[in-house]
Amino acid sequence: MKKIGLFLAVLAMAAFSVPAVAMDWNFYGSVRMGTWYETGDASGLMGGGAYAPTHMNNNLDESDAETIWDLHANSRIGAKVKHGNVSGYFEYGNATNPNNVWLRKLYATWKPQGANWTLLVGQTYTPIDLFYSDQVYNEDEGLLSTGQAYDSRKPMIQLQYDGFKLAFVKVSGAKDLGATFVGPDNTETAADVDVVVPKIEASYHHAWDTFYIDVVGAYQTYKVENSSSFGGDFTVDSYLFGGGGGVNIGPAYIRAFGWYAQNAKQLGMYLQGHADAVVTGSGNDLDVEDTDSYGALGVLGFKVNDMLSLEGGYGYLKHENDLYVDDSETYAFYFNAPITLAKGVFIVPEVGHYDYGNSTSVPNLDLKDFTYFGAKWQINF
Repeated sequence: MKKIGLFLAVLAMAAFSVPAVAMDWNFYGSVRMGTWYETGDASGLMGGGAYAPTHMNNNLDESDAETIWDLHANSRIGAKVKHGNVSGYFEYGNATNPNNVWLRKLYATWKPQGANWTLLVGQTYTPIDLFYSDQVYNEDEGLLSTGQAYDSRKPMIQLQYDGFKLAFVKVSGAKDLGATFVGPDNTETAADVDVVVPKIEASYHHAWDTFYIDVVGAYQTYKVENSSSFGGDFTVDSYLFGGGGGVNIGPAYIRAFGWYAQNAKQLGMYLQGHADAVVTGSGNDLDVEDTDSYGALGVLGFKVNDMLSLEGGYGYLKHENDLYVDDSETYAFYFNAPITLAKGVFIVPEVGHYDYGNSTSVPNLDLKDFTYFGAKWQINF
């Protein structure tokens, strides 16, 4: 009996050790700290997101000022694993609550031997997620909420062929748009959101020696049923298309990107302003007023030397709807100077400004603006 037990133990050890030898594990991490001072007339500043715990007053007054001194939620630790034609990735980030962590990425890829296409399964950045700006405020904002199209990391199945990507993505941006259902017991609940097909996203990237271009697109549809508040069912369609590019001129570079979307918030995009569709009417007169959104950005940078770089960027975002009193407009600009102290050690001083335009519901109501300055501190390991 002891011999059988010893044999099984050795067999189990061999079963686990053989794949481990064949796998290539590479662990990594990045710690990022934000130290910022915000001041201005915008009532919310940027305090409603990851920085909310730092703001002692959750309902900021106009002409308020706040100091941000916090660990970035996008600080991370993860690993890349390769085993033959299969690779795997996982990455965890720091949560707002220091006692928790959150899953940023978990996906695997398979590239057949000799093939030029790759299958990806799991959660990571979607095809429309491009990063043209290196703005570091608000946890590496990168003008994502103003000028850049951004869907974040979503569960998906993706095929990549050279520079072309096609992905079928979880519909995480689906919303009932305020529709409710009153049951037989008079209990009011959210109306039923029926998703039949996944969100479809695609992108194409091509690079030359000093120049590159990107083209992106996305489409999504879902239905809201059992709507007692509007008296009927309705369908919400969303889509996006855009493109951009960049050029390197010696130590300098220029990047620009622009996009148009319908019902961008329902598409799941991360945005400032009011980009939701609006449901009006009741019964047979039910209608969905689509919101059109436009975004654009431009970035100019210069590498002074191996230690110091300079960059400035501008982002603009606009949402239009026939029901809005005024269009929803936001713009932002920044200037930074990334300093590399050693390999993987960075300090990025930055100053920037946000303007939120006018209210979409109250005529001529200025939503004010604010300015920030400070630095991001980052060490990769």
